[in-house]
Amino acid sequence: MKIKIFLLFIVFFFSCKGLKPLPEISNVEEKILSKGTKILLKWKKFKDIDGYNIYFDGNKEPNFTLPPDVDSFLLSKPRLKVEITLYREDAESRPYTINYKVKVDTFIFYPNSLADSTKPSGFYFDSLGYIKRVNTRDTFIKKCDFVFEEINDTLYLYGPKGWYAPWNEKNNKISINFSDSIISKCDTAFLNDYDDVVKINLGKTYFLWFTKDTILNEDDNFAKIYITLKDDEKREYYVQIGYQKKKGIRWLRSE
Repeated sequence: MKIKIFLLFIVFFFSCKGLKPLPEISNVEEKILSKGTKILLKWKKFKDIDGYNIYFDGNKEPNFTLPPDVDSFLLSKPRLKVEITLYREDAESRPYTINYKVKVDTFIFYPNSLADSTKPSGFYFDSLGYIKRVNTRDTFIKKCDFVFEEINDTLYLYGPKGWYAPWNEKNNKISINFSDSIISKCDTAFLNDYDDVVKINLGKTYFLWFTKDTILNEDDNFAKIYITLKDDEKREYYVQIGYQKKKGIRWLRSE
């Protein structure tokens, strides 16, 4: 009998200490604010916890610790990754993870005037956010988000409505202005001054706005693009593109 009482005491003691499995955050709402530059994270409140830990960009120690009665957090600048955990005393739940990192890929493109099945001159993004290069001198141009063309050895980038005749109903645009920074250092797309066709200054970073209309909304996507001339004789262009898969935000941080 003494042994049974002792075991019951141990169970009761550890239950009082709260050493039961922690719940986990299973869903976080992301509300886009400040025209795509801030994100309000919101989750349901949990009982019997000591608080929440917020981790940025793979940090091993919390960037912020929140009390248990808080159910939201404002992200005010671009992040690569955000992790949210619950904690009670020394125990911590598995994190709820949100990724914002933009993957920059490198491609070779040619102007439309040289395009064929081996020389892509346009591109679009599929439903998973992956870039697809196409020959714009055939019916594939109807899928394109943007097309390269040269006029007197000067490169231009076209959106659908900037072409001689629009190739689809999208209103995708290119920033008129550019950044002198290398593409990896450009972490937020411009808000204003986009056009349907832009003359490209090589060795600069431009921004791309994917939109069905001309009003910024939460269905839009943004990307950054850096272009240099790889081979003058072949008119090959070395192009780096980073695309934000999450809609409505202008964050383009890639490192």
